[in-house]
Amino acid sequence: MPGVVGLHGGVFGEVATYLPGRRVAGIRITPERAEVHLTLVWGEPVRATAEIVRDVVGELTGVPVFVTVEDVVRTTSLETSLETSSKTSVAGALDGAGATSTAPSIGGSTAGSITAKEIS
Repeated sequence: MPGVVGLHGGVFGEVATYLPGRRVAGIRITPERAEVHLTLVWGEPVRATAEIVRDVVGELTGVPVFVTVEDVVRTTSLETSLETSSKTSVAGALDGAGATSTAPSIGGSTAGSITAKEIS
């Protein structure tokens, strides 16, 4: 997804989904909610990017989605490989969590929130 460098496991790596034989950092899915923690590219629209992520994950999970922007970095040559790996991780986590393809809609968007942590 444009603007997303990758998933972020949180300050202490506490944000994760555990699947058989692996751990996906940056995503926490429960029956009641989904959390997605991201690293974005500097200069991309933070709120708009987070809203797109929230809507896409909401459609896949069918639960309210809470997006947290953990970090913003300059574009690097690793961006493409990190982006690809994040897409694979998100898809795997959602598949492993029993995600569905429909989501409840409130006023045209999935319920949830978007937060941004301090950017240094």
